Amino acid sequence: MKTEITELLGIEYPIIQGGMAWVAEYHLAAAVSEAGGLGIIGAASAPPEWVRDQIQKAKKMTDKPFGVNIMLMSPYADEIAKVIVEEKVKVVTTGAGSPEKYMQMWKEADVKVIPIAVIIMLFAIPYCATQSFLVNYAQIKHLGISVSMFFPVYAIVLMVLRLTLKKWFDRWSFRTFLIGGLVCASLSIIFLAVMENNAEMLMAAAFMAGGYGIMCSVCQSNAILVAGKGRRGLANSTYYMGLDLGMTLGPVIGGMLMGNISVKWFYPDLLVTIPLCFLVYVVMKIKRQKY
Repeated sequence: MKTEITELLGIEYPIIQGGMAWVAEYHLAAAVSEAGGLGIIGAASAPPEWVRDQIQKAKKMTDKPFGVNIMLMSPYADEIAKVIVEEKVKVVTTGAGSPEKYMQMWKEADVKVIPIAVIIMLFAIPYCATQSFLVNYAQIKHLGISVSMFFPVYAIVLMVLRLTLKKWFDRWSFRTFLIGGLVCASLSIIFLAVMENNAEMLMAAAFMAGGYGIMCSVCQSNAILVAGKGRRGLANSTYYMGLDLGMTLGPVIGGMLMGNISVKWFYPDLLVTIPLCFLVYVVMKIKRQKY
């Protein structure tokens, strides 16, 4: 199968494996590449020596292209960026930050950079943290609520919203949906932080659908439209890598918060993702013409 993405990356099929932290090690990356896709080693917060070892082990298992995912919040991001060049890895995916300061170095080394969909990653973090810890949260706070109703209501509201907004997905701008999504996500997190009964929990579920749920569709379709014909596979893969990273970070961050702070600060701390999301949008919009 030949597409622009297969030609660009030197692979057989337009399939890019997600850079899942502590799951996407050299075994998986090499196997995906051997099968004709693009395997990705997830560097997560690992030290550069570990990443170098993973790259070298992957090279022993396959002579086909594979890549490395760098989480730019990692304290080792600078060193790992250099390791990628030194080990002649031809593809790098990034997340949780801007790769701007590494771009020149990677370009000189002929590395193809696939930016992660940071916005959907940030939307996914509170949703996936809620998915993992809502039961624990309710138990610790001794809330007499029917937690099992949260996600069915979320799904029903999301279905209604998608049917209602179907004509507007092509008319409203991404910024309009983003602002609406951020407002809904904020309200959802606030309701979860203060909820004491089922009504407040179900309001949180409904607003979660208007935030994370709707933005899943908007981010994916917008990525494909912006990429244009011939690059839709790359856009789709980039979107899903961002989503995968958010699905990974949500439970990880949620677990760290649940285990180290008072439960009353669990959702207020997750609320930080909202201004970060808008900041990413503004920065990316300003820098878009540069790259």
